[in-house]
Parts: sequence; C-alpha cells; structure tokens
Amino acid sequence: MKETVVQKNKENTILSDKFDMFFNNRSENLEAIIDIKKHNLSGTLKNFIYPVSSWPVILENETSNKLSELSVILPELIYQIPELYFDNDISSIAHFYFNGNEELAQYAMMCHNKKIEVSCRLDLTLTDSGFKILEINAGSSIGGWQLDDFEGIVRESHDILKNTQNDFKFTSIQSTYLNFLIDKTLQYVKEIKNEINVFVIVGNNAEIDSQGEKDIFFDNLLKQKLTERGMSGSVHIGKASLLKMIRGDLYLNNKRIHSVLNMDYALKNITPELFRAHIMGSVYFPDHLGTPILGDKRNLAILRELALSGKFDSKNNELILNSIPWTVVINNDKVTFKEQEHNLLRLLKEQKDQFVIKIANGCMGDSVFIGKFLSATEWEKAIEVSIGKEAYIAQEFSDSIDFIAPNISNQWTQHKLIWGSFGFGNTYGGVITRMVDVEIDDGIINSARGAVLGMVYECID
Repeated sequence: MKETVVQKNKENTILSDKFDMFFNNRSENLEAIIDIKKHNLSGTLKNFIYPVSSWPVILENETSNKLSELSVILPELIYQIPELYFDNDISSIAHFYFNGNEELAQYAMMCHNKKIEVSCRLDLTLTDSGFKILEINAGSSIGGWQLDDFEGIVRESHDILKNTQNDFKFTSIQSTYLNFLIDKTLQYVKEIKNEINVFVIVGNNAEIDSQGEKDIFFDNLLKQKLTERGMSGSVHIGKASLLKMIRGDLYLNNKRIHSVLNMDYALKNITPELFRAHIMGSVYFPDHLGTPILGDKRNLAILRELALSGKFDSKNNELILNSIPWTVVINNDKVTFKEQEHNLLRLLKEQKDQFVIKIANGCMGDSVFIGKFLSATEWEKAIEVSIGKEAYIAQEFSDSIDFIAPNISNQWTQHKLIWGSFGFGNTYGGVITRMVDVEIDDGIINSARGAVLGMVYECID
C-alpha cells in the first residue's frame, strides 16, 4: 500500500526530532514490517511470528537515562519488600504470596535471602506526566532479549543508521544479558575454572524432541561470549529431573552444570536436587522459589504504600510515587484516591474509565481489563472476577501519549507505545517497544495480540 504520513504533530514521531532526516533518506522500497522470509535469521527467529517494524525508534539521551534509572533502581527496591513490609514474617509472606503454604514460603525466603540478582523487565508507558510503570517482570522467562538480529536488518535498511553509527547507539539486550548470565554464574558459583555449562528447563519430552538436546541458538550465543573470555561451555535442555547432585555439585550425566534457567513462565517444578544446589552455591539459579515474589504485580501497590510511609530515602520515595500509578490490591475495603476516601469496589464501578484491573500473576495480557474499552456490563463482570480466589490489582489507567509511526499498511498514523526496559542487576540492558495503531487499540498492547515490535536507538548528542 502507498506510504502516507500524518502531518499533525509530525514532530512527535517514533523518530523523535530526526523524522525529516530519516524520512527524506528512506529507500523507495522500504516496507513497514520486516519480511522474515527475506532474511537469514538465527535460531528460533527464523519462525518468529510477531511483526517487527523496519523503522527505528529514536530516543533522546534524557529519556534513555530515565529508563536506565528506573530499570536498575525499582528491582532493588522490590527486593526489600519482604523485610520492610512483612518484617520477614513467614506466616504473612505465606499468606500473601503462597496461598498460606508456610513451608513453601520458608524455602522461598531461604532463596530470596541469598540476594541472587535476576533479570528484570519493566513495562512502561510514556504519559503526559512521564514514564509510568505498569508492571515489573522478573526471571529468565521475561522474554524480549533475543531480538538482536532484527537490529542489523533495521540498521541496513536506513542509510542514516549505516553512515552515522556513532550518532545512534543501540544497546544490545542480548549481549548484555549473556554477559550478565556469565558474570553472575562466576560470582555465585564456587570453583569455576574455565568452563560454564547452562541447563535450560523444559517441561515435557515433546519440547525436547522438537529442540534436540541443545538449544542451538542459545548455545551459539553463549559460546561466542565465553570464547571472548577465553572460556568454554555449552547449553543443554531437558526436564529438571535429569539433574543430579554428585559430591555437592549439579550434573547432567557426567557434565557439571553451573547455571540453570527456567524460561517457561508456567513451569513451577523445582526438584530437591536443584534447590539444594542453589542453597549450597553450586549453581546459579535465578528462577528459584523466591523469584515469583519479585514478579507479583501487587508489589507496585506495596511500593507505593512504603513510599507514602517514608520507608525509603526521599529520592526513592519520590521516584516510586512519580513513576508507579495509583495501585491497590483489590478487596472490599476503603481506599484513598485523589485525596478522597472511597469504597474500592464502588469506586471501580462508578469511575470505570479511570481504572485497569489485572491479575497479580499473569503474562501476555491475560486477565487484564481496561475500563474505558469495556461496556458497563463487561466491567462489572471483571470486578466480580477480581474478587474471586485469585489475587488482582486495580491501577489508575495510564494513557500513552500518541506517537506517529508506520502501521502494518505502511501508513504513518497515531500509535500507542509500551516500553519494555531491561535491568540486569545494576546494569541497564536496553529497551524494546510494542506499538499499536490507535484505530485498533483496545488498551492491551502486547505482541501476542498484534502489537508491532520496534528496535530502539539512543541519539548521541
């Protein structure tokens, strides 16, 4: 379809103030969406099913610095919740996070107290009042770090990016994650010489048969990074039950395993051998029993409550209150919203367009209800669901400002954006975007629901 551009607010585009520079130097044949079949992509990206924009998203340095700050500091603050909010009381932690299972909570806190750094991704929206954090995801299942191949395609598609590489910096999430994985394994695991072997947990034999004994894509990435350090190693996949403790270390047959990753959000099985190896420091296991605490969406409500009580230093209290929208755990209690006291359920019913309801432990936009996009009847059903057995939060709706971007028909139209910003310990890992045309926006901006991915570059002044 012929390319068209919306002129209104043209300066507020995904290209920042570099719109004319990129648009006037574009290729005549540039398509809006990368055609996967035309490119030699690595591993699982060969069958990537989600649309990726051929156009870059350009960030100003100030915006990039803000994402970096949030992505590093917020996960650090969440780590403090068990102590600051629950006073490390196992019974309270069990009731809140583990359905009252105190034994599980005790084991989880043993893991949590080892203070193992894990991967995190903040999902944010940029509003008229700055970035707002919608959720914080933790652990190896967060996804989005494997997309570097698309950066090369985007760069090759634009002469501006090819000829001015020093002016537009791309932070490789993939490279940052691999270095983080190696660094943390070396930090936490005893007696590593010059080899690191990683085991990726999968759930059933069908998955193993479809992938072989190794995840080739991940294996190649790891080998490359290890070679740069004069080390060796490999990636293996299988069920957790294949791992055995031998003389205090974790083995797959005769191969010592130094790091174990669980990249399946739904997989919860952790074997006694893996638990012991983690506690003993024989393996780096970022997806331990305590990690679900970090990814619970109710933490946003707790952080705001702690900040309002002055539990952090003044800078972090302000950061929390400015970046996390009003969020509460849903129950039939009184709440304060915009300095007025309300019954929460009545408030939700009467002001539905101002709120979002989300399940506390969910992913890919599941069990998310946005009031302004639902009828009154649909919204009341969502409220009923939220006071059932599963835990839910209510959050003030944070509307993305509009960005002009190309839609899948190659028309430059208004879009809403979600920013997926990565933090790996104290290192900022970069950001990707998900974009949706306002004409088809239902409030849930997720790749699984048709949003277009965008590769992000920082403009270096």
